Amino acid sequence: MLTEIDRIPTTGARAVEPLRQDGTLYLVIPQLAADVPGQPPSMTGGNSDVDSLVLTWRNGRFVEHQRLPITGGEDAEFFRIGERAFLATATLRSGQGPYQYDVASTIFELSQGIFVPFQTIATFGAKQWKHFTFDGRHFLALAQGVVMPGVPNIKSLIYEWNGETFVPFQEIDSAWGYNWAFFETAGNKLLAYAVGSVIIGSLVIRWMVKRGTEL
Repeated sequence: MLTEIDRIPTTGARAVEPLRQDGTLYLVIPQLAADVPGQPPSMTGGNSDVDSLVLTWRNGRFVEHQRLPITGGEDAEFFRIGERAFLATATLRSGQGPYQYDVASTIFELSQGIFVPFQTIATFGAKQWKHFTFDGRHFLALAQGVVMPGVPNIKSLIYEWNGETFVPFQEIDSAWGYNWAFFETAGNKLLAYAVGSVIIGSLVIRWMVKRGTEL
């Protein structure tokens, strides 16, 4: 049986990302929003200007280690490039309503036990980052997009590590982008993408070896 060993106070928690570095176990929890006093609680409402939590495991429980200033936190993706450790965070929105979805998302680097901003990327209704790698190359796929009247569909993006930073690699048609999964089968490198729009539908895209420049 699974037995509860700890309970962590959160508000609008959207994901949990564990990571271990230099013998320390970290737990990152993005938080979407907090209830606004005097307003009814709502899964789609609240004040999105809340921090994401970074906890560390100490003496048999998780304790707060750091807060990341990420408004409307939706996701956190931990990955390594060589000996460097990174955390990509997805920001859905900011404000208390009407909400602003044109909000940047931040990639952090873990340095001497502290997450410090490494790169800021313009996003619109970001939902998830997914890191994947093959042939010595590192990619970050961004799921994003919010369908709103008067706003064109926002394409999702795949970024590639150029040795110093992440640069745009390829755009993917999207609307209500939610989730990525990279996998290999029968020699094919595939990237599945969950899209919440019935117009576009969800996608499975394949790395084309002959062209070598796009998925």
